[in-house]
Amino acid sequence: MKCVFVAGPYNSSDVIRVLGNMRRGMETCYRLIKYGMAPFCPWLDYHYALIGEMSVEEYRAYSIAWLRKADAVLLVEGWQNSPGTTKEIDIAVAMGIPVFTKEGELIEWAERQRKAVSTSSSTSTAENATAKLSRKLVEAIS
Repeated sequence: MKCVFVAGPYNSSDVIRVLGNMRRGMETCYRLIKYGMAPFCPWLDYHYALIGEMSVEEYRAYSIAWLRKADAVLLVEGWQNSPGTTKEIDIAVAMGIPVFTKEGELIEWAERQRKAVSTSSSTSTAENATAKLSRKLVEAIS
């Protein structure tokens, strides 16, 4: 299962835009889960604010820790207007983590990676079952 850091705009001076950014980000992450991936969804960070205080630096530090563990980065619509996303892209590129602007390209890349692993080494029964389930989910959604 590929771990994907999903990046894009969150903040805005307009609450309606913030909610729209959150909706687009969460919808993207939901689709990735259905494709059999494990997305990091920063638009769910608001839950922490319901529990207690966190500084912007704490949010950023924990996000960057997840970014450093990601297999890939997917950019959500409007990412060009997000200074935070630009910094995340720079970190990913410096670490050699592939960055995708299109969901379909990410899915194709993940499938190529899966095939490369399955042909270069024997996979366990559990991994095969996960791959079959992922393909069935993709077929059901398509």
